[in-house]
Amino acid sequence: MKPTVITGIHAFSLACLLAIPATASAQTIVEVGGGWNYPGTGPSGETYSHGWTARVSVGPQLASNFLLRIDGIMSQFVDSVQFYQPCPFPGCTHAYYNAQTVNILGVVANGILNVDHRGIFYLIGGAGAYDVNARNHDLHMGLSAGAGIALPVGPRLRAVAEARWNGLVGGTTGPSWFAPVTFGLRY
Repeated sequence: MKPTVITGIHAFSLACLLAIPATASAQTIVEVGGGWNYPGTGPSGETYSHGWTARVSVGPQLASNFLLRIDGIMSQFVDSVQFYQPCPFPGCTHAYYNAQTVNILGVVANGILNVDHRGIFYLIGGAGAYDVNARNHDLHMGLSAGAGIALPVGPRLRAVAEARWNGLVGGTTGPSWFAPVTFGLRY
């Protein structure tokens, strides 16, 4: 990601925390997770293999049923492009594949609403900036929505399972959407 985007997002997050005193004094959560990705199609209709994802999150608990969470995510897919080698008739009729790795880096601001009073089932939604194929800096805005389960395993520790859809705005050099399924821990 471009340093100016990360710096801008950090400055915005700090400004939000300082502007609302209750937010700055709220209980902070830290979450780490990883899992699989299910990608959408690319700009030319190409398909991607399922990939992996990793996420680091931090945010304040603003109310008993609402949490603000900033996610740093990394997702990776393999783009297998099928092509046929030119060769004389009648030989060489099978396809070859050219595999390229596509990385997506993102910073997403989310709101988490606990559906039940225990905070086990939750809905999540947000918006963020995604850098598709980080070598080319193909920066896009995007939206995300999903649901999750946070099971208590200790006084403050929770085991988390989450499924979320991320849609990218505008044409990308990679998939137009992806849906990570992650498992992790929240403290």
